[in-house]
Amino acid sequence: MDGEIAQFDSDLNRGDILGADKRRYGFVTAEWHSSGRPERGNAVRFVANDDRATQIYLLFPAHAAPLSPSEAIDAVYTIALGKAGGEDLFGAAPILWRSYFAPMLILLALGEVQLLLGGGLPIDWQQVTFPIGVLLFVIIVLGLLILLGVAIGVVALLGRLMGEHGRIGAGVLAYVWVQAVLVQPAICLMRLILGPRDPTIVIVLLVLGLVAVIIAAGRVVKSGFQLNSVGAGIFIVVAAGFVGFVLDRVVG
Repeated sequence: MDGEIAQFDSDLNRGDILGADKRRYGFVTAEWHSSGRPERGNAVRFVANDDRATQIYLLFPAHAAPLSPSEAIDAVYTIALGKAGGEDLFGAAPILWRSYFAPMLILLALGEVQLLLGGGLPIDWQQVTFPIGVLLFVIIVLGLLILLGVAIGVVALLGRLMGEHGRIGAGVLAYVWVQAVLVQPAICLMRLILGPRDPTIVIVLLVLGLVAVIIAAGRVVKSGFQLNSVGAGIFIVVAAGFVGFVLDRVVG
């Protein structure tokens, strides 16, 4: 929820926030997760817990910079591992169209790798001319972008239905980054390790590892959309993955 600091006592390290719902929420400085000190009149974003405000962040000014790729990657792993202070890293910075550029490039590269690992390109490249090779590359990229666009659409829709108002941009960015640096790398690694004659114990360990990654991804998506539970974040990740899988099989 968004609000404004109505009063703050620096001696007692406590104050009140007037929420967008016109209710007042008490808070202590231990719940302040931005730099500097709280000041009266600050626009803030927080989580309402009965009559208390928790996980309070100073809303960024209009000129604030969006998350850099390194900051976004750090945010993913901070939230995924449940470290303190990572509750709303994706919501504490503006979301611009260029914020999606780096993770999309990573996902396209990983998509190409997975096609090669899965034998999805039964092509004799020695017989392919340069213009045809470029055309095939463009077609593959367009196909991957369509699949990714559908998954993002599912995530945005579910996030709008289940998350807080105004969190679609932060939630979608969190999802795209968690796919780029957590989920898809784990799937690629699993495909590299898994062989046709691996013993059952290896398969079980890899599956358990992938389940742990999905749970971590659910934490990140929960943070991005400010969902009520990690389970809701896991549901969004799994639902988008299932839709993408079905569409890939239908088109492929």
